[in-house]
Amino acid sequence: MRILSLLFCLSIVSQSFYSQGIDFNRISAGINLNYLISEGDMGQYWKKPLTVGLKAGYLLRNSFSLEGELSYAKFKPENEATNYPLINLILMSGGLKYNLNLSRHFQLTLKPGIENTMFIFSGPSADLIYEQNKNESEFGFFLSSGIQIVIWKDIKLELNLKVLNILSSPESIIFYAPGLTLFIL
Repeated sequence: MRILSLLFCLSIVSQSFYSQGIDFNRISAGINLNYLISEGDMGQYWKKPLTVGLKAGYLLRNSFSLEGELSYAKFKPENEATNYPLINLILMSGGLKYNLNLSRHFQLTLKPGIENTMFIFSGPSADLIYEQNKNESEFGFFLSSGIQIVIWKDIKLELNLKVLNILSSPESIIFYAPGLTLFIL
């Protein structure tokens, strides 16, 4: 059902691009990699994974753009003997990005935003522990800051640090995610 909702939203957005005369020179897209470092139980009992994802943005003004991201990570137990479940993590975020131009080739970036995080538990222990509900979605906030380097024309490399606070119960989950993004549009 979520996939159908996502496809419906994407079709509406794509239709509005064409009907409103969107300037496609203002669109950016790229791929990103982050290394997730977690506090609490996630950092203690599961290995730190890499996330792989896609980013897309739309330049609103000279320094401001809307940016969205879809990423995936797989948490494996630190010790296989513990019988903890595998955790597939899907991160969906959006925020308002500010770029401060330092020169023609360097920009500082700052992006606050909101994030929806989906935890999908799998493996033999997930079948025992999470019989009824192996999926869980949590809402959160993030702040990302970094430096963007223009490599050639529209190709940019961004080195950043993202701090994510997932509002879960009984306690929040904090992720620190150093990473890089290669914008190819």
